[in-house]
Amino acid sequence: MGTVVCGIGLFLPFAPQVAPAQDYLPNRPGTASGLTPGPAMSAGGPASPAFGARADSRGLHVTFSVVLAVFLVPVVAAVRLPDRTPPAAPRAQRERESPVGGEGGVSTKAPG
Repeated sequence: MGTVVCGIGLFLPFAPQVAPAQDYLPNRPGTASGLTPGPAMSAGGPASPAFGARADSRGLHVTFSVVLAVFLVPVVAAVRLPDRTPPAAPRAQRERESPVGGEGGVSTKAPG
């Protein structure tokens, strides 16, 4: 049971990571899905022993400070990403572009 809980806990954050990646690569959702968790999993392999060696030589306080600094780099990069949500068109423009003459498919204009 502990293995199941650990597995769910490890892979639960991937959905919120993959969704924005697919927004940034809308024509390549498979590429976005593979690129997002791939480097994260790959970076953990060499980083874990490096942080362990740092903890053995300098102590936990220094190691956690380094981990925090490493964590802040992608946070700053993520905050600087541009918004990928297109702005909503004003209502008047939507009504002009609507082929039926308004919302709900009912024309409010008199026939003429």
